[in-house]
Amino acid sequence: MTNQSTPSTQIYKYKLINNHIIFSIDNKTALLDTGANSIGNEELIFMNQTFNVAKNFLGTSIEQISKYVGTHIDILFGIDIIQNFDLLIDAKSHTLVFSNEALSLDGIHLPLSNDSIISAVVDNEYIKLFFDTGASTSYIHSSFTENKITAGATDDFFPAYGSFKTNLYSIDTQIAQEDIMLKYGVLPKALEAPLLLHDTQGIIGVELLQHFNCLLCFKTNTMILQKYKPKKIVFFTGAGISADSGISTFRDADGLWENYDVQKICTAGCLDTNRDETVEFYNNRRLDLKDKRPNKAHHTIARLQTQYSQSIKIITQNVDDLFEKAGCKDVLHVH
Repeated sequence: MTNQSTPSTQIYKYKLINNHIIFSIDNKTALLDTGANSIGNEELIFMNQTFNVAKNFLGTSIEQISKYVGTHIDILFGIDIIQNFDLLIDAKSHTLVFSNEALSLDGIHLPLSNDSIISAVVDNEYIKLFFDTGASTSYIHSSFTENKITAGATDDFFPAYGSFKTNLYSIDTQIAQEDIMLKYGVLPKALEAPLLLHDTQGIIGVELLQHFNCLLCFKTNTMILQKYKPKKIVFFTGAGISADSGISTFRDADGLWENYDVQKICTAGCLDTNRDETVEFYNNRRLDLKDKRPNKAHHTIARLQTQYSQSIKIITQNVDDLFEKAGCKDVLHVH
């Protein structure tokens, strides 16, 4: 891979913000989106080419995109620009490489249509999916989620439709000869129907980049995927992280066990042998949590998860919801 920009190759570092690929072009903030045409308020000069950028896509302006994404965006860098170049998305190093010349990547070659449609095996069925780097969530036709247990929920948006909420489902997926587990949502019926018109059954979003580096070669209609193992950071927290929010810990000098006998209210059978005091203890805990707010630690972890959404996981022993109030997603509570 080229290590520095040249007249025919440009390299950009990107950040993941709310699961969107964000990078900077000439001090303009851009969102990489292979699933839509470009949106902005002025023409763009990129790689010595001038691109006329529409002020809206399906009635959606760049200001509305910024609101949906949750950060300021100057341009939605869409497929109408991307398809003029080879594009390497090096997910491991968070780098984008655009080139007028052919780029190479050691990996599995897949056919790629001009509409960014690729093939995959989902739940043992061969299907076609849009590869959409603008999709923070992947989507599958509702028929694939019947009788499946939900694995959470998320909010999303779509131009011309607006915001919506969807349940998520973990489904076995085979792509580039690799078996991976992806989380899929289900689109509203009004958005699901157009997929079938393209003979596709879903959308695979940026979650694909948790597993692969990706090279898009539109001149040869080829996608190359290279498997890699991303680094993960897990925050495992207990009562101490919420102490600065005013929630008492258990074993400190002024902790809860100074005033209560743990054997009477926090052991098996305590509801049978000491029901009134046990119920009073836990009711007081619920009342105590009601008006508590996240502290600096919660907000710092939330910002890290927003910036590195594919790499940050949170496990807590706490019963409070201060991580969620700070904006953290998919917090695993272990009690």
